[in-house]
Amino acid sequence: MKDPLWVQIAPAASYTQASRFPKAARGSCRRAQPRYEARMASLNKTSLTSAGRSLIKGANSVAQARRTRRVVIGLLLAVIVIGLLGFFAAPPLIRHIAEQQLSAQLDRPASIERIALNPYTLSLEADRVHIGEAPANLSAGTKSGDFVDIERLIVHPSWSSLFRLAPVINEVKIDSPRFHIVRFDAQRFNFSDLIEKFSKPSANPSSKPARFSVSNIRVENGRIDFDDRLLKTQHVIDRWSIGIPFIANLPSTTDLFVTPSLQARIDGSPLSITGRTKPFAESRESEIALQLDGLDVPQMLSYAPASLPVAVKSGRLSTNLDVSFALAADTPVVRIKGTADLADLAVTDKQDTPLFAAQTLHVNAVNLEPCAMFIGWTKCG
Repeated sequence: MKDPLWVQIAPAASYTQASRFPKAARGSCRRAQPRYEARMASLNKTSLTSAGRSLIKGANSVAQARRTRRVVIGLLLAVIVIGLLGFFAAPPLIRHIAEQQLSAQLDRPASIERIALNPYTLSLEADRVHIGEAPANLSAGTKSGDFVDIERLIVHPSWSSLFRLAPVINEVKIDSPRFHIVRFDAQRFNFSDLIEKFSKPSANPSSKPARFSVSNIRVENGRIDFDDRLLKTQHVIDRWSIGIPFIANLPSTTDLFVTPSLQARIDGSPLSITGRTKPFAESRESEIALQLDGLDVPQMLSYAPASLPVAVKSGRLSTNLDVSFALAADTPVVRIKGTADLADLAVTDKQDTPLFAAQTLHVNAVNLEPCAMFIGWTKCG
C-alpha cells in the first residue's frame, strides 16, 4: 500500500517546477548560457590584455627612468672628472710642456711660475713667464740674463673653434711685457739668431694659409730696454700699449677693417699711432694716423740703414699725419696729408760745417704721394 503523503507532495513539487519554468523558458535559458559564457571569456581576455600592456608600460617606464638616471649620473660624473682634471691635473702638465717647448724653440731658458686653466670656459692664464738670454749672447763671467718677461698672459679660446675647424680666440691680453734688446754691432742683435731660425722656409710648406681668428688683442704697460753697445747708448720705450679689436683671415673677415692702435713713450717723447687696415685683403688697404711729440731726430737717424751725406746735430720732430696705403694692380699707392714740425734743427756736413739751421720748420702736406716722386714704381715698392 502506497504512502498517501508521498503521493500528495510529489505532484505538488512537479507542478511548482513546471509552473515556474515553462518549457519554452527552459529552452531559451539553455540557448543564452553559451552567449553569456562567450561574453565573459571575451571580457576576461580583454582585461588580461590591458593588464599585460599596463604591466609592460610600467616596466618600460621604470627601465627608462633608470636609464635616464644612469645617463644623468654619467654626465655629472664626466663633468666633475673634467673639472678636476682641468683645474688640478692639467695646469702642471701644461706648464711643464710649455717650458720645454719654449726652451727648445727659442734656444733659451724658459720658466713659468703658474698656469691656471678653466676647462669649462677654456680660459688659460700664465703668470710670470720668463725667457732668459741665450748663452751665446752672455758676457764672460755672466751666468744668466733677461730677454723677455711677461707678468701675465690671458687667452680665452672659443668653443666655435670645433665647428670652424680653425682656432678662434675671443681674447688675448698681455700684461706688463718687458723686452731687453741688445745691439752688438751694425747687423747683429741678441735676437738675430731667432730671425735666422724662423725665416728659413719650411721643409713641407702648406699649400693654403692657416685659418684663424683672434679678437680683443691687448698689450698693456709694455717696456723695451734697448742697450746699444755699438754706439754706447741706451734707449727706453715704455708705457706702450697696443690694441687690436680683431685680426682674422677667415673668408668672412678678410674684407673687414682692422683698427689697431699704439701708444708709447720713446725716451720720454710721446708716440701715438692709430689706424685701420685690411691686412689679408688683396688691396692691403690701410690708413694710419701718426702723432709724435718732440722725438729726438739725431738719435733716430743713428739707426738709419744707410749712411746719410749730412749730419743732423739737433732737432725734435712733432707730427700729425694721416698716411694711406693701397695696392692698385700690384702698384703701391701711398698718400700723406697733415703737418710735420721740426724744432731747433741743425744740419752740418761730414766735416761739421754748418749747412742749415732753423728754430722752427713747419710743413703742411695736402696730398703728398712719395711714390710719384720716383722715376720707377719699383723703387718705392
